[in-house]
Amino acid sequence: MSDVVDLHGLLLPHLAPFDVSARLRPGTVVTGVSGRPELLEEQAHDLPDGPAGAEALAVRLRRRGARLRWVGGEVARSRRALLALHREWGRGSVDVLRADPSLLTELAVGGWLEAGVAARAIRRVPWLAGVDGAFWSGVAAEATTEERRRLTRGYSALLYHRLAGESKPGQERLDLPPRRFDAQMQMLRRLGFSTLTTEDLLARRGGQAGARRAAVVTVDDALADIVEPLRRHAAMRPLVFVTTGAVGGQAQWFDEEAVSTWEQLASLQHAGVELGGHTRSHVDLPTTDAETARLEIAGSAEDLRDRLHVDPVAFAYPHGRWTGRERELVQRAGYSLAFTTQPGLNGAGTDPLALRRVSVKAWDTRLSFLWKVVTGEQPPRAWERWLLLRAGIGRRLARPRRSARARERETARPAEAPLPPSEP
Repeated sequence: MSDVVDLHGLLLPHLAPFDVSARLRPGTVVTGVSGRPELLEEQAHDLPDGPAGAEALAVRLRRRGARLRWVGGEVARSRRALLALHREWGRGSVDVLRADPSLLTELAVGGWLEAGVAARAIRRVPWLAGVDGAFWSGVAAEATTEERRRLTRGYSALLYHRLAGESKPGQERLDLPPRRFDAQMQMLRRLGFSTLTTEDLLARRGGQAGARRAAVVTVDDALADIVEPLRRHAAMRPLVFVTTGAVGGQAQWFDEEAVSTWEQLASLQHAGVELGGHTRSHVDLPTTDAETARLEIAGSAEDLRDRLHVDPVAFAYPHGRWTGRERELVQRAGYSLAFTTQPGLNGAGTDPLALRRVSVKAWDTRLSFLWKVVTGEQPPRAWERWLLLRAGIGRRLARPRRSARARERETARPAEAPLPPSEP
């Protein structure tokens, strides 16, 4: 039977009840932990006092299998006292990381990039951001320049599916013309973005801050039409997630589109493209039983090892759907990284088995593509509506032009020569 541990502290009235299985957010402050004394002493021996030490102790106990129970109970004496408590928490969080860097992905101090671009901008003005700003001002006051870079510097992961440009109905969000993909890769190079490999991602997880401008190019499903575009841009080190049971066949989950063959995948690998797992049949993992999910996840890695002699480091959840069960199965299968379809930037504090990605769409302009690369987010709703309207108008105008070109080709075609008279 697991230990039960009580967490004491305060929760601001406007916030939702504290989820003891998730990362804390400013506004929920753990100021004390009570439980079996010998257990607490064992886990807290190198941690600082105060709310940062209490938070870190709670994370360690949760990892050990203890069942956490939030009891709360304290009330801040004043707004000034509340802000001071959050600044203390922020400063102490840096000390905690120096004592145990492995806690970063589960501490509040690792959550800088979980907020959107607007919220991160507000955080930089503490008097405007309230307790959130007070927490991060405490972090900034204690951290070194290199530590601040590690905590706040992120990278975007771009998600592609098809690179055919066929504009089939229903595929508008997923099929990008190859020439537009070429232009986007050129744009990344010209703007000085580093395109990261899985080795680079693991190095960032290990403590390196990494380049200021960085992105990962990912492609799901390994359809046949991606082969030539990716071969042209193999120097960008794209990462392709393979549904191994459909290789050389058709994607039943994607309008029966053709899937790359093992020979094509081998040629991409030889050119420098990385390959990762994407299950065997693109099954919706959370809706399957545990054994089926295990076979799908681990089997994808086994197929890549058997057919291409590659030991995959990364996995992508089909449809971006996952739960804690799938995360654990991915880890057991030997993957070190896993990608979702949740938008946002990734950094040192992001769970490596729940990395965020932003989907690139056929109607993206250079400016909206740049927005996605820099922020990891979809454009604001009004901007997205304008992009859709613009694309729709463009398609309607393009149809008459295509029809006119077809008529011109028909009229310009030379008349067929008459048949010679038949022999008597």
